[in-house]
Amino acid sequence: MGSLKTTARNYLEKLRRRRGLVVIICLIILVGATTALLITPYQAKPAKYGLYGGGSSSSAQQTLRARVVHCSSTDCEVVPIDGSDHSTITINASDNYSLYQREQDGSIVLITRYQDGNSSSVTLADSWRMPMIIVLLTCFVALIVLVTGMRSILSLIGLGIGLLIIAYVIMPSILMGFNPLLVMILGSYLIGTVTVFVAHGLKRRAVISAIVMIVALSMVIALTLFAMHFVSFNGITDEITYYLHLTDSNLRLTDIFTGGIIIASIGVLDDVITTQVAATDEILQARPGASVKELYRRSSRVGLEHVSSLVNTLVLAYVGASLPLVIQYAGSVGYGTLMTLNSELVSEEVIRTLLLAIGLVLAVPLSTYLGAVLLHNWPRLKRRFG
Repeated sequence: MGSLKTTARNYLEKLRRRRGLVVIICLIILVGATTALLITPYQAKPAKYGLYGGGSSSSAQQTLRARVVHCSSTDCEVVPIDGSDHSTITINASDNYSLYQREQDGSIVLITRYQDGNSSSVTLADSWRMPMIIVLLTCFVALIVLVTGMRSILSLIGLGIGLLIIAYVIMPSILMGFNPLLVMILGSYLIGTVTVFVAHGLKRRAVISAIVMIVALSMVIALTLFAMHFVSFNGITDEITYYLHLTDSNLRLTDIFTGGIIIASIGVLDDVITTQVAATDEILQARPGASVKELYRRSSRVGLEHVSSLVNTLVLAYVGASLPLVIQYAGSVGYGTLMTLNSELVSEEVIRTLLLAIGLVLAVPLSTYLGAVLLHNWPRLKRRFG
């Protein structure tokens, strides 16, 4: 009983010392819960058909939230929440039968109103999932701050900046007609360097990590371009890519796929590079007279343990995400293993996973060696370049 009281007292004392952190976590949870209950990104305003703003000027659609009043086997009655018109709407259940089956009375759904000249129609678009997404995101942020402390806030800010670059720089540039592959390559360099400095500050480790990131990312880009030169992909594998192709036939979907691999590599490279540079720096501080060879040898031990778990995580993550696809082909009669792997739908995932895994493995010795060389010669470089 006494040990339990001591443990509780120690825990309360730790919370008292970190009360600023506790306040931040409570604010995160409060803001997340409030947002999940009250705020929605969907607004009742017209949007033209087409991803690129095409379509007739008299054709428009609205995506609104609505509350389900009652659903039967033939139709579903809903009341719009957004907009000015809150009258009950009856929608034919044949439009999206599987969605009707899983919606209960009182649940929130998304409906789409189509207006084409004098005719109009309403369909059930999807379920409303944003509250749970916001709750999970809130838990994610709160746990990161609780476990890793205030430094994690900078990492989250860096992550947010990276997502903003993708949303407001890369995507608009592609939609404006710029070369998708070139835009995504330049964007990957920008994301890789900016996020490192935001997360780790303008310190020696961050500068070295950014330099190594540029070199490692260039290696991954060269490897990806080389591999994609020898595979014949058209980039059309599902409804989304097919719709993109119909919307703009000049958009090269293979470039989108290639650029996606490059952007996806930033996360794993950042993990490996910052870890290896930090490990090398710690070894150098413990042994100031260590040579480059000794720094490389000692740091490599950390990297080899790290990369084995990362490759395992990477492969299993992609297999898990592609499991419905694997099950579909496994159930296909007369479709052998080689034919399955050769199909574009499956081989895209295989090639993406292999390229990221190869880049990850090569990044360990590269980041370790460059980190050892730059850290060992840092005083000389600092004197020379100021």
